[in-house]
Amino acid sequence: MSESLQEWFSENPTDDNIVIRDYLTNLISLDDAASRLVQSLQEKITSSRNANNALSAVLEVIADIAAEFPRTHEALVPLLGRLKSHSSPTDFDRVFIYTLDERWLRYGTSAELRSEELAHPIDDWTNLNRFAALAHKEGVQDLSRFARDTLDMAWRRDGWRVEWGATGLSDDIIALEGHAPAAAQWVIICGQRLYHESSQIEQKWAGWTHDLSWIVEQEGLNESTRLLCRQALQEMQQIAK
Repeated sequence: MSESLQEWFSENPTDDNIVIRDYLTNLISLDDAASRLVQSLQEKITSSRNANNALSAVLEVIADIAAEFPRTHEALVPLLGRLKSHSSPTDFDRVFIYTLDERWLRYGTSAELRSEELAHPIDDWTNLNRFAALAHKEGVQDLSRFARDTLDMAWRRDGWRVEWGATGLSDDIIALEGHAPAAAQWVIICGQRLYHESSQIEQKWAGWTHDLSWIVEQEGLNESTRLLCRQALQEMQQIAK
């Protein structure tokens, strides 16, 4: 994991990455960054005749940066919107979904969140969900499926088989605390929109709220996780009124 944004880009110095770096460090505007990236994509498409590969490379970089540097999210989401507006919407949606799918498969299990191969897996997973929630809120793309999967994974009382009060921390407690901050991002950022726009999420809302109300009262829970979950619980209860 890179210590800074500049270090990340110094390790990945492609032409497109330099454009993204200059935009994120306020050296060029959103309009300039989008224009240069779109021109670069068009040139690559012309030479290789594979639009998806060219777009995928850019979206992979954006997702990687979002996972490591949450302070870039508010700048990256508008850039996503500009790229989509200059691409085939169908192609963009398909490639972006695939980009996120890869990461949901990688992080979206309790075992992977505890993997020593990932330097800061819980932070990365939380950041990815925050980034996706912001993209959904701003209407870049319907990402409610990812919200549903994360919420369903995190807040299931019967899914963790937690032995609260046992000596030490069970794998299930660690897993729950790994997933809870990621799930909270969706509720806090765009819970209202998710609840009213997704019938599948609305149907699960009462169950999630019930299980989360149980989770926040458990003595074995890390206090920072408890506070974040309590904030999400209050949002969920308010939304369902």
